[in-house]
Amino acid sequence: MIKLCQENLCTGCWGCYDVCPKDAISMVPRSPMGDRHPVIDRKKCIECHLCENVCPILNPPKCKSPENSFASWANNSQIHIKSASGGIGSVLAKHFLNQGGVVYGCTSEGAEIRHIRIADLDEYVRIQGSKYVQSSIGKIYCQIKQDLIAGRRVLFIGTPCQVAALRKYLKKDYEQLLMVDLICHGVPSQYLFESHIRHIAGNKPVTTVKFRSEDGFCLNIISGSQSIYKNYVWKDRYTDVYFTAFLKSYTFRESCYTCPYAKSERVSDITIGDFWGLDKDIIKNYDIKDGVSVILPITPKGNGIIEELNSEISLVARPVEEAITGNSQLRHPSRKSFGCKIFRFFMSKGLSLKQSLYLSDSLLIPAYKLYNRIKK
Repeated sequence: MIKLCQENLCTGCWGCYDVCPKDAISMVPRSPMGDRHPVIDRKKCIECHLCENVCPILNPPKCKSPENSFASWANNSQIHIKSASGGIGSVLAKHFLNQGGVVYGCTSEGAEIRHIRIADLDEYVRIQGSKYVQSSIGKIYCQIKQDLIAGRRVLFIGTPCQVAALRKYLKKDYEQLLMVDLICHGVPSQYLFESHIRHIAGNKPVTTVKFRSEDGFCLNIISGSQSIYKNYVWKDRYTDVYFTAFLKSYTFRESCYTCPYAKSERVSDITIGDFWGLDKDIIKNYDIKDGVSVILPITPKGNGIIEELNSEISLVARPVEEAITGNSQLRHPSRKSFGCKIFRFFMSKGLSLKQSLYLSDSLLIPAYKLYNRIKK
C-alpha cells in the first residue's frame, strides 16, 4: 500500500499530486490551520509508487553550500521600488523572457495565491514582489517538464521545498533550467489568507492582493482599480491580525518548524532573499535608498546567470558568513514559541485567527511572569 510521508513533515510541495498518472491524489485543507495535505483515492490508485518516489521528505535531494555571496539590487529604479528586497527576482524574470524563455512564479489572482507560467514580457509584473502565503502549484511541474523537453529555457522561482519537489519530479538536471529558491521563514495556508481577505473585503470582489507598494511593504487589497485596504507591515504592525500572526511565526505550516531546507546548504541553483545583517557602510557608501537582496549562487548555472545579469544589477561581493549570520533561516527553521503553541491550541478549538491571537497574547504575559516567579 502507498504510504506518503508523515503529515507533520509534509511540506505541501504538490510533487505527489503532480506526478500521479491517474489523478488519484487531491490536496485537501486540514484543520485547524487549513494547510493542504495529499489524500489518495484508493479506488483510482494503481500502486505505481511514483508519489512515494517523488516525495522530497522520503527521498531528500542533495544540497550544497554556496561558495560566494553578493549584496545586490536592480539598476532599474522602477523594478527596485516595486519589488521585494533588491528586485533580483524581477530582473531574472525579465532577462529570461527577453531571451525567449518562460518563467514560472507566484501571483495573486483574486485572493488566491498560485504559481503560473508566463511567456510574455508584459506579464512579468504579475509575479513581482513577495507573497506571504503558500502558493498552489497545481500541474506546474508537468508544464515545466514539457517546456524543457521542447527545448525552452525555463526559470522557476519558489520556496526551497517547491524547488526540491521539482528536482525529484524531473529526475535529472536540465542545462536550460534555472531553479531559484527564496529564503523562506515559513508559509501560512491559503485558507487562512483567503479567509482574512474575504473578511476585510466583505461583498466587494477582490481583483488582486499586493504585498508591496512604492511607499513600503504593505497588505494592499484591490477591488477593480481601487485599493480598499492598505496596511503597512512595520508602521501598522499590530493592527492587521494576519501580518501580526505571520511576524510572530504563529501561522506557519507545521513542517516549517522542522524545515529541512532552513540551513546554509541549499537545494537550488541560486538562493535570493533580503540581505539582513548587511554591513551598514555598504548601504551608506552606495547610497542605497530601497531594499538590498542577498544572492547566493550554488551551482555553476547559478554563477553563470550572475555574469549574464552583470549590466542589469549592482553587485557587491560579501562574505558568505555575513549572509548566514544575518539571516536565521540560513541557520535553522523558525521556532515554535510558547506563544505559538497557545495560539495554535485556540485555533484547534475552532476559534478565529483574531480570537486566537488576542487570547494567546493575553495569556502570554501572565504565563511568563508565573514562569519567572517559579524559576526564582
